[in-house]
Amino acid sequence: MKRLLGMFAILVLFAAGSAGTASAQIDNYIELMRADVKTQRQAIAEAALDLKDDKAVPFWPVYRKYLLELDTWGDKRVRLIKDYAASYETMTDAMAKGLGDRALSNQEERVKLLKKYFKEFSKILGAADAARLIQVESALNNLIDLQIAAELPLIEKGSYTAPAATK
Repeated sequence: MKRLLGMFAILVLFAAGSAGTASAQIDNYIELMRADVKTQRQAIAEAALDLKDDKAVPFWPVYRKYLLELDTWGDKRVRLIKDYAASYETMTDAMAKGLGDRALSNQEERVKLLKKYFKEFSKILGAADAARLIQVESALNNLIDLQIAAELPLIEKGSYTAPAATK
């Protein structure tokens, strides 16, 4: 999974600077990698929960719905990364503020999604198994976040245009 996530971040950065067919191909590669991560995520959840049929049957459709909503959240994150990459060399304070605000909102949305589905999972699995699943999901999210953060360059001091000082 780590190799795929590193490639994902590199492709996103490359996609931001590409146009036309190359960008479409990169978007296809990103989708393939996301599908693989999703499959691995489901396998990890299955191993962590070890559900019997009475819980598995109602659980998996809700989990797949969660993954679809997580994909929607991920789409916003990919757009944010592409926008960051596109403005990296011409970053202004205003751009940095907008990207920072969007990044924080994106994180809040993911927490809201986990809270929403914790309630849903608790109804099906009980609180202990739902909490275990949230632990697993949080750990996976943290691994993905760390890998993407390791691939994205920080804004370099002095590489952005600061606003003029006011008197």
